[in-house]
Amino acid sequence: SHGNAEDIGLSIPYLENLAQQCQCDVFAAEYDGYSIAPGSPSEAGCYQAANAGFSYLTAGPPQLDASTIVPVGRSLGSGPTVDLVSRHPEIRGMVLMSALESGARAVFGKTASVIGYPLDIFRNYKKIGDVQARTLVIHGTDDGVVPCQNGRNLYEALDQRGLAHEPLWLSGRGHNDIPHGPCFVAISGLLEYLAQNSIVVAAAEE
Repeated sequence: SHGNAEDIGLSIPYLENLAQQCQCDVFAAEYDGYSIAPGSPSEAGCYQAANAGFSYLTAGPPQLDASTIVPVGRSLGSGPTVDLVSRHPEIRGMVLMSALESGARAVFGKTASVIGYPLDIFRNYKKIGDVQARTLVIHGTDDGVVPCQNGRNLYEALDQRGLAHEPLWLSGRGHNDIPHGPCFVAISGLLEYLAQNSIVVAAAEE
């Protein structure tokens, strides 16, 4: 699931590199209101896109086992990714890049998310406890859009339950200058771990 200021069209070169470098199949689902997709952007629309993509891969023609799918979420895309994985314990792997704890926490911090709870969106911090997948967290230490502490807090919540893969903290990197190379190496490491533990990865969803 891609970030807010992106769409699948802009992401095609990255997705092609991801597939080639990590030796995996990649499937991408667009949000309502992004690119040429109809509708208006919304939190619900993002969840719907992730759900539709997952349903297509598991119940549609691909007929993939859910345990072979590794959802990938970047920035805002971490919202629909965590939501999907939190509701499907059969998913065994997940990648979170520049992930937010919630919309309010990313911008204003924890206090604002408490005061403005009814208006907060993508509450990953509430759902991460239901995730059963081994998760790779990638984040730039100088991220000025989604502070790195968001990623660290999600990592710690997973690590407490033994579900955190070795994280990738990219020193001096921000939100939109994450180098692809180290990320692909880290993602390949997660896929290799899953394969070695009898989980054969057939597709990654971005």
